[in-house]
Amino acid sequence: MASRAQKVPQRVRLLRVDPGIGWRIRRFLGSPGHVVGALFGIAGIILLDIGLIHGLLAAGVIVGMYAIGYFLASRPKITQDFGVEPAKDADKIEVGLDQMLSSVRRRVSADIYQVVLSIRDAIVFTLDHAADMQTDPDIYAVRQTAMTYLPEALSKYMALPRAYAERQILENGKTSHDILLDQLRLMESKVHEVADLIIERQSQRLVTHGRFIADRFGDSSLEADNQAQAAVPAAARAPVAAPMAQSELEAKRERVKVG
Repeated sequence: MASRAQKVPQRVRLLRVDPGIGWRIRRFLGSPGHVVGALFGIAGIILLDIGLIHGLLAAGVIVGMYAIGYFLASRPKITQDFGVEPAKDADKIEVGLDQMLSSVRRRVSADIYQVVLSIRDAIVFTLDHAADMQTDPDIYAVRQTAMTYLPEALSKYMALPRAYAERQILENGKTSHDILLDQLRLMESKVHEVADLIIERQSQRLVTHGRFIADRFGDSSLEADNQAQAAVPAAARAPVAAPMAQSELEAKRERVKVG
């Protein structure tokens, strides 16, 4: 129980998404099933409009066509209880993680949920900003965390009665709750480490681009030419002064001779 009392440093959320009823509504309205079902339903309305179906039959046909379109449409496939099938599309992984969060929201304690939410944020951020790093081992580890490690850990924990998981001491004085929390914090540390590396890499790119801009537009060739032209007359005035003084001296001598 001592591990629960330990204070864990709070991480800054990379995203600000907390799945709830609003998320479910948005996902449903934008899902392929709803879109295709609506198109089928519109086809039923057209049949009603041209007079091929009437009354209760029309209502049944429209609802039935919507249902057919909904279930025929492709939808993200969930493996076992949580997660998504391996895919390169980060959007599908995000959908699977959000569904997982929605499923565990009221079935685990608040500390577990917050760590899972932090892991989800780091994974989504990383996959959204790692388009040129798809073969990187760290990115692969993040994907595996989303599709395998995290779902499996939660599935095994949620197979236990919650009271047992939170109270029964197993080994090293820890409960199943404590053991899962340790695993989740290890995953959290890794995925946030990868996210931090991506942020650092993007920051370095910005610095490099700033240096390029400074080199490209800092000192123009026109300014350099103007500075060179301004320096030439100043250097040329000194040697010209001597011939002018010599010519004046010769003129004075001529006047003396004439006098």
